Amino acid sequence: MGLGGVYRQQMKTSFAAMLQYRAALVIWLISQVLDPVIYLVVWSTVTAASGGEAGGYTRGDFAAYFLVLMLVNNTTYSWIMHEYEYRVREGTLSAALLRPVHPIHADIAD
Repeated sequence: MGLGGVYRQQMKTSFAAMLQYRAALVIWLISQVLDPVIYLVVWSTVTAASGGEAGGYTRGDFAAYFLVLMLVNNTTYSWIMHEYEYRVREGTLSAALLRPVHPIHADIAD
């Protein structure tokens, strides 16, 4: 099995594990969407109160910014830094390093 097959299988496994915790997944998704929406409501209110602009930015500018913010946050955020700390502290990283596939590949696929 090539590296592409390893990634494909790891993604399937990670997706299956995520489905086991549906409530946590829903809460995480709500929190990821709720923050930018709250920021957008606040800045839309500020622009409406100040005549359509705040600091040279319109309501549409703020909407575009917070939409991009949500997309960038969702595509770049990672729990890996917390996972590695836990693996080192609990001693599970040593066992993972003995497997045929390096644990970083599983983290990338996740």
